[in-house]
Amino acid sequence: MARTRSFGVSTHLFHAQRLTREHLLEVSGAGFEHVELFATRTHVDYHSASAAADLRGWLADARLVLHAIHAPVSEAFSGNRHVDALNLASSDKGRREQALAEATAALQ
Repeated sequence: MARTRSFGVSTHLFHAQRLTREHLLEVSGAGFEHVELFATRTHVDYHSASAAADLRGWLADARLVLHAIHAPVSEAFSGNRHVDALNLASSDKGRREQALAEATAALQ
């Protein structure tokens, strides 16, 4: 049985902007079926229940499947720069735990 291929893209394309429904419609309109959410709170506030609900609705509207969530790499993205880097492999226990807490929040 032949497997059909499906294609996806990351919302990192729009990382410097707050993610909107229109971004996901643009992704879908380009023929993509799956999307990876690039998790930075300035892009998508994954700590907000209402933002998560909006995202679910936008994905449904765009007929996209959430395929993956990219672990947060920074607290924010501003002026084309990452602010307060997050590192799951940090040798500093506090920084590592902070990164793990952010990754967990993004997954939830």
